[in-house]
Amino acid sequence: MKKESMFAKKKIRYVTAGILFTIFLALSLIFNFNYVEMTSYQLALENARTNFQKDLVFRKWASSIGGIYAPSDKVQPNPYLADHPLRDIETLNGIRLTLVNPAYMMRLIYEIEKKEKKITSKIISLKPINPQNKPDSLEEAALLQFEKGKKEHHTIAKDENQRILFKYIAPLMTTKECLTCHSTRGYKVGEVRGAISISLPYEPYLEHTKNDLMHIFIPHFIIWTLGLILLAIIYKHSDNQEKLLLDEKENYKALTELSPAGIVVHQNGKVVFANKSAMEIFEADSVEEMLSIDVLSIMHPDFVELAKKRIEKMVKGQEELAP
Repeated sequence: MKKESMFAKKKIRYVTAGILFTIFLALSLIFNFNYVEMTSYQLALENARTNFQKDLVFRKWASSIGGIYAPSDKVQPNPYLADHPLRDIETLNGIRLTLVNPAYMMRLIYEIEKKEKKITSKIISLKPINPQNKPDSLEEAALLQFEKGKKEHHTIAKDENQRILFKYIAPLMTTKECLTCHSTRGYKVGEVRGAISISLPYEPYLEHTKNDLMHIFIPHFIIWTLGLILLAIIYKHSDNQEKLLLDEKENYKALTELSPAGIVVHQNGKVVFANKSAMEIFEADSVEEMLSIDVLSIMHPDFVELAKKRIEKMVKGQEELAP
């Protein structure tokens, strides 16, 4: 029963080691998965920020010159500039031109960008002149946060076609140039006039993440499999060695117990083992009686000093145990 209990405890130790090894690798996997997903999110965020800064540069340039004129046969006149006295002009050689103000120019650029890069950008406002600039619920919430001082908003969302998008929204501040078209809206220089909302397709980032996750998962799985196999091999080898040792110990015990010669084992001068023959020789009634005997007390007086010297030398390794 003691032998079975010992092996059961050993098995529990190895199983525990396997569980701890698995937990360690699982935590490593989770950490790496989160890192990869965070990295993909950061890449999308930096891409969106870059697009936003590019838009600001275009808009700043267009605002600094008050807009540009384009041929009326290539660009439809902006209906929201109908009251502008110089919206439509004609050159001396008869070419009709229409004014493209900063907001209109950005909208035309966004249309080309959407077709070529699949990036959707738009100008939004809580007080839009153009109904197309009306924000959705997510964008409206972001605009309200901008008025309280928030600098940007970004998240992952789905469009009406269930495509996964990375949404980035950042505020547009009112400048002196903005008041040329928006003075009637009550804006003041330095206030939040609206925002640019950018939507990037997030599927490419997810695909990149998926590939990276596989590159992380496969090595972890290989290490986990090899680790458990190695642990099983070590357990099996150790188990066989211990069983062999226990068998030898039991054989040795059986040999000493059944030996007709009296066998006594002592440690530090005290008897720690005595077989049945030794108990009969010393007429001991129990094992406990033998264990209380000083080993030197059962020797012939003539050999006590010699025995002490031999024991001392054996303890110091100066003499081998006599057969």
